[in-house]
Amino acid sequence: MKSFGKDFKWSSRMVRVLAKMPIFLDAFAYLCNKKGVKYLLKWATIMTGSEPKLNFFKPNLALPLLLAAIKIKFLRYKTNT
Repeated sequence: MKSFGKDFKWSSRMVRVLAKMPIFLDAFAYLCNKKGVKYLLKWATIMTGSEPKLNFFKPNLALPLLLAAIKIKFLRYKTNT
């Protein structure tokens, strides 16, 4: 817990958010297809604990994810109307 306690806390929070808003998983898949392996590897290093979970909130990861989620939401809304 001393070494990974904060990561466990953030992991738990992230699971709850993703369970409530799975559009972020769709956005992640979209970005992996668009940006390629480099984006996936950066994400994987954080998910595996090689880097702290708080690195997900750095602009180079969080901003594209947020924009992709908005784009997906907009496209879904547009196709349903």
